[in-house]
Formats: sequence, C-alpha cells, structure tokens
Amino acid sequence: IETEVRFLYSLSEEEKMQIGSIKGRFFTLMDFTRFGITLSDVADCRGWDFEAMASAIVGKDGNIKPEIADEDDTIVYIEDFYINKQFRNCGIGSYIIDNLEDILYYYANTVINKIIVLPQPRVVNKSKGLQNISEKNKKKDLIMKKLISFYEENGFEFIKNTKLYIII
Repeated sequence: IETEVRFLYSLSEEEKMQIGSIKGRFFTLMDFTRFGITLSDVADCRGWDFEAMASAIVGKDGNIKPEIADEDDTIVYIEDFYINKQFRNCGIGSYIIDNLEDILYYYANTVINKIIVLPQPRVVNKSKGLQNISEKNKKKDLIMKKLISFYEENGFEFIKNTKLYIII
C-alpha cells in the first residue's frame, strides 16, 4: 500500500503552506507469502528503487532475511522524505520520524515494526516535484553526508552490503 502525507502549517485559517512531505509504501510479508508470492515478485512492478530495496533485504531462498524482519512484521519503505529548506534544522524531520508509527496508524490503521529508507538527496524541480540531486552538484557529497547523519541521529542503522538504513 502506498501513502503520502504532506505537512501543512496554518498561519491563519486562509493561509497554508507546505513544509514537507513523506511518501512510502508499507507491507506485511505474510500478505504475500500466504498466496505464494514473494516480495521480489511484487517489487518487479513497483519501480527500480522499490525493487532495489526488495533485492537488498531478500535472501537467496527468496524470503526476507531473518535479521531484517519476521514474516508478520509490517515494514515501511520511505521513498521520499523532504522538508523544505526554510524549515530544516527545526526538529520537524525528527518529529516525523519519531511519530511515524502514530501517523501511519492514524492514516492507515496500521502498526509498523520496521522502517527502511534509501537516503537520497532530493531537490524540488520547476514543476514542484521532487527529483534526485544532480551528479554535477558540487555539494552532493556534503548533502548526502548530512542526510545519512540525520537518519543515524534518528535511530536508523546501516544494512550491511546495501545502501539502505533501517530502524529495528
């Protein structure tokens, strides 16, 4: 199931502005395995980043690696998490991560056990969508370092032999 939440701050009843958004998918492995479907089967039709995540957490036997999650765990894969520049370093991102379980329970009536993220430096493009930061951007490495630091400060741990981070 895919979900997106946009954070709004109301300065008055007429004026609202977007301060950030989070987009991702959540799933329970048991939902697939009881029908003889694997996470890799589902990931094939969900896009390259979801497939890369699935490939990284699935073992050679086609099942999720036991050190990542149990079959009855609900996993959230954060695809996009963006806070507008003027609102960064105010604790909003940390607040969202700290309260993600409650947010998903409110919006989707789901209890989550694991959160996985692929840190990706993102920018807002001219059409107000998010896109990966350009390889030509001289600050890309610094931005990536800050992004990884943010996730580590908020309890994420690196998953060995991947580019992913997880809260267990």
